[in-house]
Amino acid sequence: MIVTLLAGEGTEGPGNTALVEDLLWAHADPDLNVEHIRVRPARYGLEAVALMGGTSEAGALLGARSLLNRAGLALSAQGYTVAEPALA
Repeated sequence: MIVTLLAGEGTEGPGNTALVEDLLWAHADPDLNVEHIRVRPARYGLEAVALMGGTSEAGALLGARSLLNRAGLALSAQGYTVAEPALA
């Protein structure tokens, strides 16, 4: 399980969390082994939780990093940036 803070001032509300979930799923190609995504409001933005399949923590982090990189422009268009973990 990888937890990421999406910082920003995007539109708040349940519709926005669903939209961000959909954006992440739209970029979750099968090679990333994403099993589940949940987005919920956090103090300074949104918290995205991704359950990653695979056999190692390193593989899960790599998959999560790739997902966030692929979805970066779409998240930015909604007013969010990846704040933590850095996943660099």
